[in-house]
Amino acid sequence: RAVEIDPKSVAARTALASLLYRANELDAARAELEAAIKANPGLAVAHENLARVLWQQSKLADAAHEYEEATRLDPKDQRAWLALGQVRGKLKEPDVAATAFEKAVALDPRDDEAAAGLGNALIEGGNLDQADESIRRAIQTSPESAILWNDLGVIEIQRVNASAAVEGFEKAMRSKPGMAEARKNLVRARQIQSVDQAAIPSP
Repeated sequence: RAVEIDPKSVAARTALASLLYRANELDAARAELEAAIKANPGLAVAHENLARVLWQQSKLADAAHEYEEATRLDPKDQRAWLALGQVRGKLKEPDVAATAFEKAVALDPRDDEAAAGLGNALIEGGNLDQADESIRRAIQTSPESAILWNDLGVIEIQRVNASAAVEGFEKAMRSKPGMAEARKNLVRARQIQSVDQAAIPSP
Protein backbone atom coordinates (compact mmCIF):
# COMPACT_ATOMS: atom_id res chain seq x y z
CA ARG A 1 0.00 0.00 0.00
CA ALA A 2 2.87 2.37 0.77
CA VAL A 3 4.22 1.99 -2.77
CA GLU A 4 0.87 3.05 -4.21
CA ILE A 5 0.93 6.16 -2.02
CA ASP A 6 4.52 7.11 -2.84
CA PRO A 7 6.00 5.29 -5.86
CA LYS A 8 9.33 7.04 -5.28
CA SER A 9 9.75 5.66 -1.76
CA VAL A 10 12.80 3.38 -1.79
CA ALA A 11 12.02 2.12 1.71
CA ALA A 12 8.49 1.19 0.66
CA ARG A 13 9.72 -0.66 -2.41
CA THR A 14 12.31 -2.67 -0.49
CA ALA A 15 9.75 -3.53 2.18
CA LEU A 16 7.23 -4.63 -0.44
CA ALA A 17 9.93 -6.67 -2.19
CA SER A 18 10.58 -8.57 1.05
CA LEU A 19 6.89 -9.42 1.34
CA LEU A 20 6.75 -10.53 -2.29
CA TYR A 21 9.88 -12.64 -1.82
CA ARG A 22 8.34 -14.44 1.16
CA ALA A 23 5.26 -15.07 -0.95
CA ASN A 24 7.52 -16.55 -3.66
CA GLU A 25 6.49 -13.85 -6.13
CA LEU A 26 10.04 -13.53 -7.36
CA ASP A 27 9.48 -11.58 -10.57
CA ALA A 28 7.47 -8.94 -8.72
CA ALA A 29 10.05 -8.77 -5.92
CA ARG A 30 12.82 -8.37 -8.47
CA ALA A 31 10.95 -5.53 -10.19
CA GLU A 32 10.52 -3.65 -6.92
CA LEU A 33 14.17 -4.03 -5.99
CA GLU A 34 15.38 -2.96 -9.41
CA ALA A 35 13.17 0.13 -9.12
CA ALA A 36 14.59 0.83 -5.64
CA ILE A 37 18.16 0.52 -6.92
CA LYS A 38 17.41 2.79 -9.84
CA ALA A 39 16.17 5.41 -7.39
CA ASN A 40 19.07 4.86 -4.96
CA PRO A 41 22.01 2.91 -6.47
CA GLY A 42 23.96 3.19 -3.23
CA LEU A 43 21.53 1.18 -1.12
CA ALA A 44 23.51 -1.93 -0.20
CA VAL A 45 20.56 -3.84 1.25
CA ALA A 46 18.62 -3.52 -2.00
CA HIS A 47 21.52 -5.04 -3.96
CA GLU A 48 21.80 -7.86 -1.42
CA ASN A 49 18.08 -8.58 -1.53
CA LEU A 50 18.08 -8.50 -5.32
CA ALA A 51 20.97 -10.96 -5.30
CA ARG A 52 18.90 -13.28 -3.11
CA VAL A 53 16.00 -13.13 -5.56
CA LEU A 54 18.28 -13.75 -8.53
CA TRP A 55 19.84 -16.72 -6.74
CA GLN A 56 16.38 -18.20 -6.21
CA GLN A 57 15.76 -17.72 -9.94
CA SER A 58 19.02 -19.62 -10.68
CA LYS A 59 20.56 -16.51 -12.24
CA LEU A 60 23.85 -17.12 -10.44
CA ALA A 61 26.12 -14.80 -12.40
CA ASP A 62 23.70 -11.90 -11.94
CA ALA A 63 23.34 -12.77 -8.26
CA ALA A 64 27.11 -12.73 -7.82
CA HIS A 65 27.28 -9.30 -9.43
CA GLU A 66 24.68 -7.93 -7.02
CA TYR A 67 26.41 -9.48 -3.99
CA GLU A 68 29.67 -7.91 -5.14
CA GLU A 69 27.96 -4.54 -5.35
CA ALA A 70 26.47 -5.03 -1.88
CA THR A 71 29.88 -5.82 -0.39
CA ARG A 72 31.44 -2.87 -2.20
CA LEU A 73 28.86 -0.55 -0.70
CA ASP A 74 28.98 -2.19 2.74
CA PRO A 75 32.30 -4.03 3.22
CA LYS A 76 31.29 -5.06 6.77
CA ASP A 77 28.23 -7.01 5.64
CA GLN A 78 29.38 -10.49 6.67
CA ARG A 79 26.29 -12.28 5.35
CA ALA A 80 26.75 -10.73 1.91
CA TRP A 81 30.38 -11.92 1.78
CA LEU A 82 29.25 -15.40 2.83
CA ALA A 83 26.55 -15.52 0.16
CA LEU A 84 28.97 -14.22 -2.47
CA GLY A 85 31.34 -17.06 -1.65
CA GLN A 86 28.52 -19.59 -1.91
CA VAL A 87 27.36 -18.29 -5.28
CA ARG A 88 30.90 -18.16 -6.66
CA GLY A 89 31.34 -21.74 -5.47
CA LYS A 90 28.25 -22.80 -7.38
CA LEU A 91 29.69 -21.04 -10.44
CA LYS A 92 32.80 -23.27 -10.09
CA GLU A 93 35.05 -20.33 -9.26
CA PRO A 94 36.82 -21.66 -6.15
CA ASP A 95 39.56 -19.04 -5.99
CA VAL A 96 37.09 -16.15 -6.14
CA ALA A 97 34.84 -17.96 -3.68
CA ALA A 98 37.75 -18.44 -1.27
CA THR A 99 38.46 -14.72 -1.27
CA ALA A 100 34.84 -13.95 -0.36
CA PHE A 101 34.77 -16.60 2.36
CA GLU A 102 38.00 -15.21 3.81
CA LYS A 103 36.27 -11.84 4.18
CA ALA A 104 33.29 -13.50 5.85
CA VAL A 105 35.51 -15.42 8.28
CA ALA A 106 37.51 -12.29 9.12
CA LEU A 107 34.29 -10.47 9.99
CA ASP A 108 32.96 -13.36 12.10
CA PRO A 109 35.53 -16.03 13.04
CA ARG A 110 32.84 -18.05 14.84
CA ASP A 111 30.73 -18.54 11.72
CA ASP A 112 31.45 -22.20 10.97
CA GLU A 113 29.41 -21.99 7.76
CA ALA A 114 31.83 -19.38 6.41
CA ALA A 115 34.86 -21.31 7.68
CA ALA A 116 33.60 -24.51 6.07
CA GLY A 117 32.90 -22.64 2.84
CA LEU A 118 36.47 -21.38 2.83
CA GLY A 119 37.82 -24.87 3.43
CA ASN A 120 35.69 -26.34 0.65
CA ALA A 121 36.71 -23.61 -1.79
CA LEU A 122 40.37 -24.26 -1.02
CA ILE A 123 39.82 -28.00 -1.51
CA GLU A 124 38.09 -27.38 -4.84
CA GLY A 125 41.00 -25.19 -5.86
CA GLY A 126 43.47 -27.97 -5.06
CA ASN A 127 44.94 -26.17 -2.03
CA LEU A 128 44.74 -29.00 0.51
CA ASP A 129 47.41 -27.63 2.85
CA GLN A 130 45.70 -24.24 3.04
CA ALA A 131 42.33 -25.94 3.49
CA ASP A 132 43.70 -28.06 6.33
CA GLU A 133 45.20 -25.04 8.06
CA SER A 134 42.01 -23.05 7.66
CA ILE A 135 39.72 -25.80 8.98
CA ARG A 136 41.94 -26.62 11.95
CA ARG A 137 42.12 -22.95 12.87
CA ALA A 138 38.33 -22.73 12.70
CA ILE A 139 37.95 -25.85 14.85
CA GLN A 140 39.96 -24.15 17.58
CA THR A 141 37.31 -21.43 17.60
CA SER A 142 34.32 -23.79 17.18
CA PRO A 143 35.41 -27.21 18.52
CA GLU A 144 31.88 -28.64 18.49
CA SER A 145 31.16 -27.79 14.84
CA ALA A 146 30.06 -30.91 12.99
CA ILE A 147 30.48 -29.27 9.60
CA LEU A 148 34.12 -28.42 10.31
CA TRP A 149 35.00 -31.90 11.57
CA ASN A 150 33.32 -33.37 8.50
CA ASP A 151 35.36 -31.12 6.22
CA LEU A 152 38.56 -32.12 8.02
CA GLY A 153 37.64 -35.73 7.36
CA VAL A 154 37.16 -34.96 3.68
CA ILE A 155 40.65 -33.46 3.55
CA GLU A 156 42.12 -36.58 5.16
CA ILE A 157 40.28 -38.80 2.67
CA GLN A 158 41.88 -36.86 -0.17
CA ARG A 159 45.24 -37.35 1.54
CA VAL A 160 44.52 -41.10 1.66
CA ASN A 161 44.66 -41.02 5.46
CA ALA A 162 41.65 -43.18 6.30
CA SER A 163 42.28 -43.42 10.06
CA ALA A 164 42.41 -39.63 10.47
CA ALA A 165 39.35 -39.30 8.22
CA VAL A 166 37.39 -41.76 10.39
CA GLU A 167 38.32 -39.73 13.46
CA GLY A 168 37.08 -36.52 11.84
CA PHE A 169 33.78 -38.03 10.70
CA GLU A 170 33.21 -39.67 14.10
CA LYS A 171 33.67 -36.32 15.82
CA ALA A 172 31.24 -34.77 13.36
CA MET A 173 28.68 -37.46 14.18
CA ARG A 174 29.16 -36.95 17.92
CA SER A 175 28.53 -33.24 17.48
CA LYS A 176 25.54 -33.78 15.22
CA PRO A 177 24.27 -37.40 15.21
CA GLY A 178 21.75 -36.73 12.46
CA MET A 179 24.26 -35.34 9.94
CA ALA A 180 23.63 -37.53 6.89
CA GLU A 181 26.70 -36.33 4.98
CA ALA A 182 29.04 -37.17 7.86
CA ARG A 183 27.41 -40.59 8.30
CA LYS A 184 27.86 -41.37 4.61
CA ASN A 185 31.47 -40.20 4.68
CA LEU A 186 32.17 -42.23 7.81
CA VAL A 187 30.95 -45.42 6.13
CA ARG A 188 33.18 -44.74 3.16
CA ALA A 189 36.21 -43.93 5.34
CA ARG A 190 35.76 -47.13 7.37
CA GLN A 191 35.59 -49.17 4.17
CA ILE A 192 38.86 -47.64 3.00
CA GLN A 193 40.37 -48.21 6.43
CA SER A 194 39.36 -51.88 6.33
CA VAL A 195 40.97 -52.34 2.94
CA ASP A 196 44.15 -50.63 4.16
CA GLN A 197 44.33 -52.85 7.25
CA ALA A 198 43.74 -56.00 5.20
CA ALA A 199 46.48 -55.15 2.70
CA ILE A 200 49.46 -57.49 2.62
CA PRO A 201 52.49 -55.66 4.04
CA SER A 202 55.52 -55.19 1.85
CA PRO A 203 58.38 -57.67 2.52
